[in-house]
Amino acid sequence: MAREKLHAYYSVAGHPFINIDRVLEFYDCIFCIDTNTATDRRGQRISVTTAIWGKAKSLGGATIHMQADMRLQVVDKDPAPGNAELHGIAKVFSHLNHNAPQFLEGRIAIITDTKYDRIKGWNQRTETLYNDHNLPEDVDIFFATSDSGSDEFLANRMMRACDTLSAQKLREQIS
Repeated sequence: MAREKLHAYYSVAGHPFINIDRVLEFYDCIFCIDTNTATDRRGQRISVTTAIWGKAKSLGGATIHMQADMRLQVVDKDPAPGNAELHGIAKVFSHLNHNAPQFLEGRIAIITDTKYDRIKGWNQRTETLYNDHNLPEDVDIFFATSDSGSDEFLANRMMRACDTLSAQKLREQIS
């Protein structure tokens, strides 16, 4: 039986951290971004990307709270071919860059549920993220699943919330 990956983050040194929630405290802004894709009755492919972002704050001990919970949803009809999740991340950051650049200041963490095997290369800047672009130096990517761990870990809880919101909006779009 294969073990499911709950979450992962690799530092530049390449070592995984044991407590992912504590690592998130060191970022000025945390973005959790999830994309769901389906085909409507007319055969048109539709993707919905949901981003939730804010700041992690320690409440003492192992308790972490997410301050602020801002949300953005992007609906993309006939999205570009390739990985819809990476395309969704690019669309969210393009939107924020043009409309709310203050959220892109400081150290940024991106939580995604795509391409677990590429997280290490992205964070080490040895592998391009999207359209031949590496991550900026002040941005790191984390992996988290929505399928488990959402009761114990902030990253997984955020991913579940994004997945639920994306799925709900996608159902509205394809019906």
